[in-house]
Amino acid sequence: MHLQFDHIIHFMKRPEDGMERLKQEGIHAVRGGVHEKRGSYNTLSHFGLSYVEMLGIFDERLFRETKATDLSFSPFQEIERNGFREGFAKICLRTDDLHALANKLQSHGIETNGPVPLSRKTPDGKLLEWELLYAGGHDGELPLPFFIDWGVTDEARYESLKTDGVIAEHPAGSLELAEITFLVRDGKAVSSLWQTLFELEAMPEYVDEGLKARCYPMKLKDVTFVFASPEEGELKDVLEAKGEHPYRVVLTGANEERTITMRGGTYELRR
Repeated sequence: MHLQFDHIIHFMKRPEDGMERLKQEGIHAVRGGVHEKRGSYNTLSHFGLSYVEMLGIFDERLFRETKATDLSFSPFQEIERNGFREGFAKICLRTDDLHALANKLQSHGIETNGPVPLSRKTPDGKLLEWELLYAGGHDGELPLPFFIDWGVTDEARYESLKTDGVIAEHPAGSLELAEITFLVRDGKAVSSLWQTLFELEAMPEYVDEGLKARCYPMKLKDVTFVFASPEEGELKDVLEAKGEHPYRVVLTGANEERTITMRGGTYELRR
């Protein structure tokens, strides 16, 4: 069993608007597809196999009928808990053995739900199928990741996505998804829990003057999770208003450094 960062969900009313905004900023993005049985749909922006999923609802009646928000520890349950507020909702890690992962999480007192089989159709009619595992019931406010098994190797999936044009060059630079920043009340406690559960590599803590926060970074392969505890200022107010949540996606390899604020989410482009 191995774990790698897979994607982050950015919930928004109209994912196509998010796709167009990113394209205007020089970031390649495409239509994803439709979850026909659930009433939801997405657009995608890939950075290799790591990506942002801009997720929305196209049929609210169907979405309600399927009771997607009743699925314990699922992204839609978290989105409902947030009042369907636009912004980053949850991250997803991929693995090749959801059952082994479930057993490990349960051994640490974590509740699990699944694996759950899911599917969607791509714009060209291709059926994609995968399995998900949800987890929660832990002490703490920040939602745990959920987990995916795509049922194919990373190499095969990469080639397929590249052939289909989902993975392509970004006019804004050789972009890589390098960091996810979470706003939390007690970064030390949250980072310690995630390190235990997901075998993350601890990095030295530091103070980020821009965020006005003490930060506790943890590394998973090529992606760093930064658990930031604001000590004062605007982000402390954001934390109080919205609770603990993913706050920022950091992309490196940009031709020009800038920050993009879009639909409740912040994207920071760095060289």
